[in-house]
Amino acid sequence: MPRKLLGIPLFMPVLVLAAFPLLCIFALPLPTRAATITVTNLNDSGAGFLRQAVADANSGDDIRFEVTGTITLTSGQIAISKNLTITGPGARTLTIDGNGDNRIFNQSAGTFSLTGLTLTNVNGTACVYSNNSAIRIADCRLEGISGRGVYLDGGSGDYTIARCLVTNCYAGSGNPGAGIACSSRSDSVINCTISGNTAEGSGGGTVIVGGTAKISHCTIVGNESKSLYGGGGVAVWSGGTVRLRNTIVAGNTDSSVNNRPNLSGTITSEGYNLVGDDTGGTWSGGHPGHGHGGCGRPRTGSSGRQRRPHRHPRPPGR
Repeated sequence: MPRKLLGIPLFMPVLVLAAFPLLCIFALPLPTRAATITVTNLNDSGAGFLRQAVADANSGDDIRFEVTGTITLTSGQIAISKNLTITGPGARTLTIDGNGDNRIFNQSAGTFSLTGLTLTNVNGTACVYSNNSAIRIADCRLEGISGRGVYLDGGSGDYTIARCLVTNCYAGSGNPGAGIACSSRSDSVINCTISGNTAEGSGGGTVIVGGTAKISHCTIVGNESKSLYGGGGVAVWSGGTVRLRNTIVAGNTDSSVNNRPNLSGTITSEGYNLVGDDTGGTWSGGHPGHGHGGCGRPRTGSSGRQRRPHRHPRPPGR
């Protein structure tokens, strides 16, 4: 029979101490699992609409859609200030109409992932604006925008734009970068078509200001710059860095007197590019030896056979 102290068996304190760590573990709060919130209403008010879903979401949640057609915003831009994923059913299936407002999405914090939507009808700064935050846009179509398609502002937060079509954007009032404008950010633009955009400033297709960009497997054609800095296709300013690989930059125009139709600034070629008239562009590390096709001609290998660029996948909604 065990000995007792004050009527309690002496082995009982030992059992309590042994179980204490387990009790502490079970007392800890369990991590919150990300939820999926479903949009069931095409309106900008009422139950199940997009704006309310964004407001109700916790950090890390995923918003999806059970509707197709067009959501027309009637209460201004949608603010994003937390980690959030918005997954659309496809750019051909669902459109968000900015109703002529300044922006559709305005991101100020968190990591934002946006896929599978068409965004259109914005009159202001940009269709998607991200300030000092990480963002990923994929499989989207941005078109019919009086302002930039995407404006990535500030010095922190990486971004990726993949498999998107950016077209028919107009950056007025001397603004650069009608399709995509990047300021002091690190970014990747992959498998995108950037076409038919016009900037009153430089970089009708895209402009990189003091940031680092890798543009690969893209088609940048038919854009226009109206600034003295030029660069109808790609413009690089203020110590920015652009690495270009397996990309077509041709058929762009510069309507200023300097005539820099496709490029403006310093570009690093990583090979297999087709570039039209490169007046205004400076090739880092050498001109054709780093894989730049030059004047629209495919790169020629040591065997004398032409190396053709990778065939780019069809952008969404085409």
